Amino acid sequence: MKHSLSRLISILYRKNQAYLNDVMMSQNLTSTETMVLMFLYKHQQVTQEDIVHYLQLDKASITRTIQSLIKKGYVVKKKDLHDKRCNNIFLSEKGMQLETLIVNKLEWWNELLLQDFTEEEQQFLYGSLLSLVEKIEKREGQTYEGTN
Repeated sequence: MKHSLSRLISILYRKNQAYLNDVMMSQNLTSTETMVLMFLYKHQQVTQEDIVHYLQLDKASITRTIQSLIKKGYVVKKKDLHDKRCNNIFLSEKGMQLETLIVNKLEWWNELLLQDFTEEEQQFLYGSLLSLVEKIEKREGQTYEGTN
């Protein structure tokens, strides 16, 4: 293949991060913090491990992000009653108040990306990207060809 799919995906990812950092600056939020909040809007009570798995980031990065969100007053962390090793993460009232703003900003970005695609093309694109993610997730823990 003459084109690098990884390069294009990387560019889109970085542009998305820059967009979120820019539009959420007024709320003192980073792109990663914004994505954690989005996950919490969909899942009311989660563990830090749930966030690590969903965002595919390392534990240390998520720990720093959650600490920052706690310090800023957007989330609350409580020890799990049944397993003291786990921390449950909840939205604070301040965090809940941002949901509409964040959803609107993300919807605008998605609309910008997809504005020239038909509904069928959008479904194909989403399905193709999902297939790529699932293919790679099945290989986790395996050695990749060409690596030692």
